[in-house]
Formats: sequence, structure tokens, C-alpha cells
Amino acid sequence: GGATLPSRVPDENAPSLNIKEPAEDAEGLSTSKIYQNNKDSTVVLTMYMKQSTFTGDEEETLAGEASGIIMTADGYIITNRHCVINEKAGDVPYSRIEVTLYNGTVYESAEIIGTDSYSDLAVIRVNATDLQAAEFGDSSQVSPGDRVVAIGNAGGLRWTITQGILSGVGRDVYEASDYAIKCLQVDAAINPGNSGGALVNIYGQVIGINTAKISDEAYEGLGFAIPIDTAKPIIESLKENGAVIRPMLGITGQYINGLTARLSLIHI
Repeated sequence: GGATLPSRVPDENAPSLNIKEPAEDAEGLSTSKIYQNNKDSTVVLTMYMKQSTFTGDEEETLAGEASGIIMTADGYIITNRHCVINEKAGDVPYSRIEVTLYNGTVYESAEIIGTDSYSDLAVIRVNATDLQAAEFGDSSQVSPGDRVVAIGNAGGLRWTITQGILSGVGRDVYEASDYAIKCLQVDAAINPGNSGGALVNIYGQVIGINTAKISDEAYEGLGFAIPIDTAKPIIESLKENGAVIRPMLGITGQYINGLTARLSLIHI
């Protein structure tokens, strides 16, 4: 959710998400080079949940897998909220989130730093000091037709890479929510498990966070990613405060004596 701060003290030293512009004379990289540059900054998330057994005890069971993007060398990782919060079981955090690096290193339990239901973003952290952080690009500079690459844990096939083009920008994917995210639309294959993984431009820079697809036999090649420029202030607020504060103004009317309306301002 958005408006309530957690009990922890805000972290004034939380790192910033730095967006880097390519050099003016930079040429696009091959798909293979893009993969090599990003495989070590892409992680696999394995989620577990606790269930009661017939004896009354609790056992930990596998709940699913997803993807994440390393933001800083000291363990901050960007992913989707639905990858760390069990929405089907009452919107509670998974009992344990395991993080696996491309080199095989496993961090058995990541800390959830903060989540935001409106944007479906989350930040988690593992106890590390020397991770390979991704390089982030300017998603405001992309155009339909640009070549893009998606990297993630597609259907349990870890570090899968797919390629396509940017099919559109500014797509309203979350119209049913209170906070509409203008997403990047891509035709690169995105499958369950890709959530939280990187959408990368031709310079090897992360420009989006893969988050959704239209899944229906009548549709094909409609995947969506949250632009990194949109995600940046949300991610930084999650790192610093554990939540995102969005001031909201509501106006309600009440009739008095059937004639006069009294207006009151409600801050949520």
C-alpha cells in the first residue's frame, strides 16, 4: 500500500538510482554482448510459504520463482511487489525469499525493504558487498521500434534472454488500480517468472522492469514493463522509508436543511 510509513526510521543514506545516458557516438551492442553485460546483475528469486500440516506443524513449501535486478553492489535488488508479497494468501509477505546469482551464489533469506501496491514495485536486500549492479538508462528517450532485450527467469528457465522491439510507450495497463502506470509495451517474449526482471536497451542499460503480459489465446506478443524513469522516485522512497507517500485530496458534500452543501477536505 502507499500512504502509511513503516515503524522503522527513514534511511537518509539509502543509495540513489542513477540513470546514465549513453555517449553521443555510442553504437548499439549485439544481443550476445547485452546478455553478457547483464547476466550477473540479474537474479532469480525463489519464494517460499509456510503451510500447516495435518499434525498441526508448519512446513515450508515452494511458492514460485521470479526475477530481480541488482541495483547496488551492497545488496539492494529491484523487483515486483507481487514477487515478494503473496497476494493470493491475503496480501502477506512470503515466509522466505531466496536470491540466486548467475555464478551460483545463493542468499537464503532476503529482507523486504519496502513494497508499493500501486506501482507493483518492491525493493529487497541481501547481505552482500560485491554484487554486479546493473547500469540504468533513460527510458524517456526510447521510441517505438527500438530494439529491446528481456532477461529473467522465464517459466523456471533461468537467465532466459528474449529479443524484440518497443511496440509502444505510455500504455495504461493498470486502469483498474488507483495509480495508473504508463508502461512500455514490447513484443519480446515475457512469461511467468520474468516478473521483476530487466528490459534492456541496445546499449545494455536497464530501461524497464518487466511486470505483465496479456495472457489469452487470442493475443500474442503483448508484454509490459515499468519505465525506469517512472520507477526511480518510487524505488528511492522505498529504500529510504519502506513505503511511498502520496498526498491525496478528497472532497465530500453533505446537504444541510436540504439547501446548503458543506464541503470538507480529507487528507489521506
